Amino acid sequence: MTDEIVSLRNIWVKYDGYNVLEDVSLSIFENDLIAIIGVNGGGKSTLLKVIAGLVKPFKGEVKVFNNKPENVRDLIGYLPQYSLFDLNFPITVLNVVLTGLLGRRLLLKSYSREHVQAALEALKTVKMTGFENRPLNSLSGGQIQRVLIARAIVKKPRLLLLDEPTSSLDPDMQNSFYELLLQLKKDMSVVVVSHDIGVISSYVDKMACLNKRLYYHGPVEGALKTLQEVYQCPVELIAHGIPHRVLERHEK
Repeated sequence: MTDEIVSLRNIWVKYDGYNVLEDVSLSIFENDLIAIIGVNGGGKSTLLKVIAGLVKPFKGEVKVFNNKPENVRDLIGYLPQYSLFDLNFPITVLNVVLTGLLGRRLLLKSYSREHVQAALEALKTVKMTGFENRPLNSLSGGQIQRVLIARAIVKKPRLLLLDEPTSSLDPDMQNSFYELLLQLKKDMSVVVVSHDIGVISSYVDKMACLNKRLYYHGPVEGALKTLQEVYQCPVELIAHGIPHRVLERHEK
């Protein structure tokens, strides 16, 4: 039986007196590839931050690898929705990936040969071998996302959290990106926040439908039946594969 690696039980999170998550319970298992979908402001990014130990709920229990998330951060890779950096800053791809190891070393010490080898292996995993000496600002948007994932996995986590990783990618790059996630899930569990329901439903094993509270968590087929309840209006779904739309009348 597959082991449970994330256990959220009756989680409540509040910002400025406003409930962002309400009574959310969720389990994630080894080698899961799960998408979290829902409306803007529905708590998706907050849910990832709870799992990563960056946000503490005011009610409920969070366990990651049967521990508090802040105690197992070396086992968690996290790519936030907005990775703020100055593209004019003169930094190479290799050095970007190496910053993912900063928590394991003193800032003023040099990277070891083992650190560099780990970074090169991470770049190989995301199919960016040969780019290590390129300036980051010479890459395309899709290539930069792959480099940032390499940074997130350089410490070889067992859980990878990705917040809207394909939002700036064109459709061809998105498909290539999701193929990469299928490879990564062989070695870790992957949780992806996404709005691109039509495409991502072809790749993930499970979906969690969230709008403050969890409406559904399970196989993709069941999630698609729950979408209108989550979004609270009729949903247009563009199917992946042979393109077609599923439409319903949207009353004003």
